[in-house]
Amino acid sequence: MKFGVAVLLKSPVVDREALKSVAQTAEALGFDWVGLNDRVVHPVQVSSKYPYTQSGEVGPHWLKRDGQVIADSLETLTSLSFLAGCTERIGLATMVLVLPYRPPVLAAKMLATADVLSGGRVIAGVGPGWLREEYDALQNPFYEGRGAVVDEYLASFRELFTEAEPSFDGKYVRFDDIVFAPKPVDNRIPVWIAGESSRSLRRVAEYGDGWCPATTSPRVPLDTVTGFAHGMELLERACDKHDRDVRDIDIVLWPGRFPRDGSPDTRVPFYGEPQAVIDDIAAYAEHRLTGLTLHLQGNGLSETLDNMHRYAEDVLPHVR
Repeated sequence: MKFGVAVLLKSPVVDREALKSVAQTAEALGFDWVGLNDRVVHPVQVSSKYPYTQSGEVGPHWLKRDGQVIADSLETLTSLSFLAGCTERIGLATMVLVLPYRPPVLAAKMLATADVLSGGRVIAGVGPGWLREEYDALQNPFYEGRGAVVDEYLASFRELFTEAEPSFDGKYVRFDDIVFAPKPVDNRIPVWIAGESSRSLRRVAEYGDGWCPATTSPRVPLDTVTGFAHGMELLERACDKHDRDVRDIDIVLWPGRFPRDGSPDTRVPFYGEPQAVIDDIAAYAEHRLTGLTLHLQGNGLSETLDNMHRYAEDVLPHVR
């Protein structure tokens, strides 16, 4: 079982020293990766339905204490390269990168650069995103077709990362007569696919080295052992159709800190008293869970580091 720390690139880690401190502390405590979210801009008015709550309203991590939108976000791939120079061993993951936000060759180049500078530690957690207003702010026309765009990006990344003179001729991605160098270390970057829909599961089977869904989707809830077991059955069926062995895929859940129904009295898996967390991990591991990316970020840097220390001391030694 492996463990990562989710880093929301906003307060309280929006400055250089705080972000470095979180990553270096995670490395020192023995976490396996830090996972950086992707938010380029924060629309003031959001009509898009958030896919990970029953109500469709965004969770508390979206807000400042005074109820206003947190707008001071760092850019993901730039931050990834910064952390490559601040750490030595820990994995550097995007959790998750909204692939259509950036031109495909540029996105591949930024991932490859971070991988080279980190000595091969990058993990590309990717997805199509959900926030139409952010697509609009980026003048990106692909919101409606974003799933198909993600598929072409992933196929083109394989070409860019492996071929001496890569070329690709798709509906959304086209390039030819280029040299893409340097390649990532080992000519590849592990790809973890986010999402819980049937199309996402097909994408895992076709392109993924891992599946990194959130647990609180009302459509495919994974925040119970029964729900997770059902999700794994769906993934196994998708893998069978693409001649993949589900045992070759990393299953890395991204558990939310808040329940789907918003009830303050409901404990969610993987958080709370240490023995309950240890029992959660054991129960999910019986259904092939291989890792967790944990939300341990608090209201300030000190609280965040304290949360990381407690989890590392109270849980990790008992489940590895």
